[in-house]
Amino acid sequence: MSIEEKLSELEIKKILVVDDREENLDAAKQYFQTINLHVEYATNAKDAIDKMKAAYEKEEKYDFILSDLEMETKTAGLDVVKEALEQRSYVTIASGVNYDKSDTDQHGPNTTIRPTGTSIKGKKEKPEVWKFALEESLNYIQTYKESPEFKAIERYAHFIGILPENIIDMLKIKYE
Repeated sequence: MSIEEKLSELEIKKILVVDDREENLDAAKQYFQTINLHVEYATNAKDAIDKMKAAYEKEEKYDFILSDLEMETKTAGLDVVKEALEQRSYVTIASGVNYDKSDTDQHGPNTTIRPTGTSIKGKKEKPEVWKFALEESLNYIQTYKESPEFKAIERYAHFIGILPENIIDMLKIKYE
């Protein structure tokens, strides 16, 4: 199934990409231009949250958010995740790992997709890394389509070391 077919099946029409590095956003734009979809960009968590709230108030929420983790703070991306989950949007994080190591080092640099835990060798300044991030995110969403919000909470809770029940309370999400 093509990416376009997956996006259509999941009813994803509007995406927000969040990253604080200009070269990463340039690469994201190069990749996302190849997909016939409405994609917007934010350069930090605060900008992303403001855009998400404004879109939600106009009943034009983002269907999917793909965010960096470390921006204004080491965990700013989790603020983006929290807002996305409150709005019932799909969300994943694409985070650099071992970026301080050389490209020739066997352990770095890599980009990891959370909550899937999958990685690709390469930095987000390459369009193919964004393609991988979107594909992995869509595969994850399709796997947990029945309750993606809870599965995302569960996986992010594990990632940041708190219990899923506490995150649910924190986000004030009610499951009936």
